[in-house]
Amino acid sequence: MKIDTDQIKSNYELKDTSELLSLHESGSLSDEAYLVLESVLASRHVPIPKRPLEQVAGASKPLPLGLRIVITVTVIFVSFTAWQNIFKPLVGGGAILHAIFTILPPVFIWMKLSPRNAKKGE
Repeated sequence: MKIDTDQIKSNYELKDTSELLSLHESGSLSDEAYLVLESVLASRHVPIPKRPLEQVAGASKPLPLGLRIVITVTVIFVSFTAWQNIFKPLVGGGAILHAIFTILPPVFIWMKLSPRNAKKGE
């Protein structure tokens, strides 16, 4: 389906600025519609607000808890396997190195996958 930006622009130009700002905040527009809407707002010398989170490039929704658990358990397994088969024979063991290779990676992965970080778009 081809989007006719000229038709969208003429439709937006007929609306009040407050209606356009409400439409901008809704988060329901396509990228093309946002570009046209922002150009109409700019032509009216209205400050363009930030797009809602869903429309920000690179923003992601938080992963479900079950998927975060599966990913973290997989990282624990891979970290432990790497420790047992690669790093332990190379460095000769040691509790501190064991903690570094098996505990810290899953902790960092869990923190990265947490909903708090996903909302920031990290």
